[in-house]
Amino acid sequence: METQVNGTLTPDAYDIAANADFERESIIADIKDAIEEQQTNPGDVTQIKVEIDGKDIPIDTGAGALVLDAKLQELSVQGQVAAQFVAGQKRAWTEIKSAIR
Repeated sequence: METQVNGTLTPDAYDIAANADFERESIIADIKDAIEEQQTNPGDVTQIKVEIDGKDIPIDTGAGALVLDAKLQELSVQGQVAAQFVAGQKRAWTEIKSAIR
């Protein structure tokens, strides 16, 4: 993680948001693939499993669905916090520029 670039941590916030988006999209793609495989080979696939934090989680069970929901919530919060940070930085720079004028 960068400490500071031009006096801000904004590049880190963008990286955090991008990583959260990438991870969420990867999970969604895995779910789509698992569902497609189950539909293609209904006798071969008994559970829909998705890799979350390095573990195969059967998301078609109650516990697995809760793990999936928690992970998606975590990624959502990461993206929201990063976006709020960037917005705050932009607002602060705007106020500083206005004060200098």
